[in-house]
Amino acid sequence: MSEPDDFLSQIWGQIALSEKEQYLIDGLKIIDDNIERLAFIDDTSNRKKAIVKLRETKQPVSLNTMGDGINHILRTLLALVHCENAYLFIDEFATGLHWSVQAALWKMIFQLSDKLNIQIFATTHSLDTLWAFQEIAKNDDTDAAVIKLLPKKNKIKAVNFKTQDIMIAVEQNIEVR
Repeated sequence: MSEPDDFLSQIWGQIALSEKEQYLIDGLKIIDDNIERLAFIDDTSNRKKAIVKLRETKQPVSLNTMGDGINHILRTLLALVHCENAYLFIDEFATGLHWSVQAALWKMIFQLSDKLNIQIFATTHSLDTLWAFQEIAKNDDTDAAVIKLLPKKNKIKAVNFKTQDIMIAVEQNIEVR
């Protein structure tokens, strides 16, 4: 477990036993619906380690044994609930995430960002991520957009794609990344 994970446990300590705790549990259930509880404990080197209680198991399981995707979701959602009334920057959204869970995570991010008044900025090179993003954005009232940055005469030009444009671009396989 690394120092960043110790920081995550500090954030967890601030939200444990609050409404925000349930947001995290619900987010982890995107990967495994058997997750009931989450805790951070000291490991053998006095670092914090995330463990989960799974339905129908007696002993908790280390989150690290459950794959990169679930750890990515934990980090993303802890950062999200920690940024209430602020901004959250997510670099390479898809890292460690299977394409099949991305829409569910986007849906949760849209809901929490609205509820907690957070503006999200995320980067990606993944067409799967854009597809999942537009699937959720088209059915949500949130003001969502994709911005493509293009070099133009030693400057950077921003090209904005609103929700409908994203849908068309993804369906027609138009490059927006």
